[in-house]
Amino acid sequence: MSFVKRLLGDQPLPLAKQLRLLRKGRTLALESIANQTKIQLKYLQALESGDYSNLPEPLYTRNYLVSYVQALNGDVAHFLALYNAEVGQVDLIAPHRLPRERVRMRLLALRGGWWRLLFGGVALFLVLGYLGWLIWQVEKRPLITIEWPADQQVLASGVVEILGFTDTAEVEIKLNGEVLTVDENGRFKGELYLRRGPNEVIVTGKRRYSKQGEARLILIYAEEFID
Repeated sequence: MSFVKRLLGDQPLPLAKQLRLLRKGRTLALESIANQTKIQLKYLQALESGDYSNLPEPLYTRNYLVSYVQALNGDVAHFLALYNAEVGQVDLIAPHRLPRERVRMRLLALRGGWWRLLFGGVALFLVLGYLGWLIWQVEKRPLITIEWPADQQVLASGVVEILGFTDTAEVEIKLNGEVLTVDENGRFKGELYLRRGPNEVIVTGKRRYSKQGEARLILIYAEEFID
């Protein structure tokens, strides 16, 4: 066990000075201790000068101090107590930093947190917006257009061909309830038999999960067509 002499009533010598006295009492150079402990020379110099601002986090500094004192055959518990008394026992922050540096680190952490929150909110908004767009695309009604004949048209024939198109080929088209064939361009046609007088024509379209689209017109069948 190693002791450092002091007069009664005196304050304990600082950790840095006691380390230097212990090493010099063993007549060892710092370079020799660095080679033995594999600790960087700059950290040993910081320990012996009390320059805590150039030391790593307390958790690592304590490990360095233990290895250093063991290499000198010193009292590890005694030196750890000195270290804790001088710099405290907080392992998850850096108490060695100067007050201004600590404030700066807190500000940077706060700003980083706000930026992460902002980017997270933007990313969530984009994801939800994209999902909403997909749902809208799936559920929206197909657009159905009847090209021929025109609404309220008077026809002399009891049979008429209905021509039209839709905005997508992946849709089931029905003409007054009868399924029609839709080509790859979304065009469809169907034949319809008319009764005398007004006839309601309903063309509906629906994809698998969409709402139903619809187009309507009235055709008038007259036996004698008057131009």
